[in-house]
Amino acid sequence: MHILIDDKPSDPLTPAQQRDISLWTMKDSFQGSMLSADEATRAFTRKTKLLYVIATVLFFVLGCSVALVANSSDQLPIFAAIVVITLLLAACQFLLLRRRTRIWNERMSRRLLGLAPSAGRIGFDTIGLGVGDRVLPWGTLAIQQVDFIRHSIGLTGGRRSTMYIIERLSLTSPSEAVVLDTAMMASGRLIVDNVWRRLTERLNVNTFCNRSSACLS
Repeated sequence: MHILIDDKPSDPLTPAQQRDISLWTMKDSFQGSMLSADEATRAFTRKTKLLYVIATVLFFVLGCSVALVANSSDQLPIFAAIVVITLLLAACQFLLLRRRTRIWNERMSRRLLGLAPSAGRIGFDTIGLGVGDRVLPWGTLAIQQVDFIRHSIGLTGGRRSTMYIIERLSLTSPSEAVVLDTAMMASGRLIVDNVWRRLTERLNVNTFCNRSSACLS
């Protein structure tokens, strides 16, 4: 299995790193769909805008709360400063949105490589992974490459924690190769995380059986 973290090749994950992988809840089955490039771009832009708007509104509300509990003589200057800073924050986020959208568009050609046709169905159940009208049994699938995004999270006391999110899975099977990209599917993280859980759990069981006589019939 090849591992990329933030688009850079990486050594196999340590047990500690594996525990830091952020995964959605396990489900028995789920049915989703592939997104076209335009649909995925709109979804990405909409989600990013929403996050920026929420951050700006929270800052403004918190700033106003501070101004309200300040001395009467200080309230007007504080309100004015909050408004100016909020406008500057909104301008910075607008520039960040343009930058992130540009990077997204530059990476789109790579994201499309190996994907199932857009508007097709994709899902999973206890039998296997469904791609369009085909069902690929779990026992025939293997992970060829996994792409992680690494996030560093600040904690109390100045400590930091690392979280890994799966962005893309490249799978192999006897009949075909399948690429799952979280951003190119409706409910992409749910699908990718569940596929990862199933295939890595089966891999761990097989590894244990190869080292132990417990699985011998």
